[in-house]
Amino acid sequence: MSGTSITNAAAPRILLATVGDPFDTRSCSGMPFGMRTAIENACQNVTTVGFDQTRARRGVLRQGLHRMGRFGRRAEARLFTYDGSIRTVEKYAGQLGKISARRTATAVSKEMRRIVEATKPDAVIGAVMPWMLLDIPENTRLVYFTDVVTSMANTGYPAFANRSEHYKQESILLERELFERVDAAAFPASVVREAAIANGLPASKSHVVFMGPNMQPRALITEKPPPQNHLVVLIVASDPVRKQTDLALQACRGILDAGWAVDVDLIGPATPLAQSLPFVRCHGRLQLGTAKDSAIHRGALERAHLLLLPSLAEGAPIAPCEAAHFAVPSVVSAAGGLPDVVLNNQTGRVLPITAMAEEYTTAMLALISDKALYSRTSRAALQRSQAKFTWEAWAATLLSLATPHQRRLDALPECTRS
Repeated sequence: MSGTSITNAAAPRILLATVGDPFDTRSCSGMPFGMRTAIENACQNVTTVGFDQTRARRGVLRQGLHRMGRFGRRAEARLFTYDGSIRTVEKYAGQLGKISARRTATAVSKEMRRIVEATKPDAVIGAVMPWMLLDIPENTRLVYFTDVVTSMANTGYPAFANRSEHYKQESILLERELFERVDAAAFPASVVREAAIANGLPASKSHVVFMGPNMQPRALITEKPPPQNHLVVLIVASDPVRKQTDLALQACRGILDAGWAVDVDLIGPATPLAQSLPFVRCHGRLQLGTAKDSAIHRGALERAHLLLLPSLAEGAPIAPCEAAHFAVPSVVSAAGGLPDVVLNNQTGRVLPITAMAEEYTTAMLALISDKALYSRTSRAALQRSQAKFTWEAWAATLLSLATPHQRRLDALPECTRS
């Protein structure tokens, strides 16, 4: 086994509960898969379950229609349109949103309690979906991890922001109930931790624990050679609006105007601007569980000199963590957890959320025009990623929170923010 192992002859029984499918590298950007693999490598006695977040988020009416077969699902499709985000009649139905959230939480938490009673774990580690953990027995230690709290999702993520106010307020109350119950909670960025404390989590129970990457280099690298008048930029943007894909492309066009050759690898939906620019390679959405898409993503990381992410809202971004593992510095906004992942003037550049395309162009030019500076930044990004952004370190810290009285074979890696 790799990672940190528990030495006790009677290894504690751990139940890991995640959103999505923890056995599928494609589910939820690979996060549940990384969590499961690391926990199972570090602990001998683990049971893992996954919850379908799509099913859990359906409101009362949608659940009923979905269960009615083909005709019900056709009606569901007509009533609930997708316009870049989930829009439901709950937005216009007042208290229905509150009822929907509470009933969904009751259903998934009862299901989770049945699993806990059947498996009898010493501790439960629950990831991302707070509602499923609301009915965990008091005599079972409970550790919660999430990359974004409800208040942040309600404003920054379209799938949540477009729900009714009643639904959003009830979601915040449900999360608060969980924070009153947990024995410990961990978050991959200080801004997420602070938002959780603002919603009632005792600060003494809160921790910052970075996540690991879904993609790592195939060979050992020490730094990225600086670009020679030809810059390759990687943009990873699943949501072109929230991650400001077009602003990033305008910044890259500024590099071209400055006399450099430039190529851009865009992973995520292609905007009309992206399709019109000859220097942009549009890869679309990639499924990392497939060999073809995984090779495309890895190739883009190997080619890149910089990752560009001028996001408007973030929880804990994976893209700059992955880039750092390939010794690629990042130029990002100060949204959410980005300043925790990218240290300004050390492992990349962090700009204000309000920064315009020209400011990103200037920041990129400053990095690539000074070869010694670029090399230092590349090495620093790589070294920090190897020390902090690993699933092994994540699992070791979560297990230490779940089993605080267990002795370890080796010292826990430092996993919190520096």
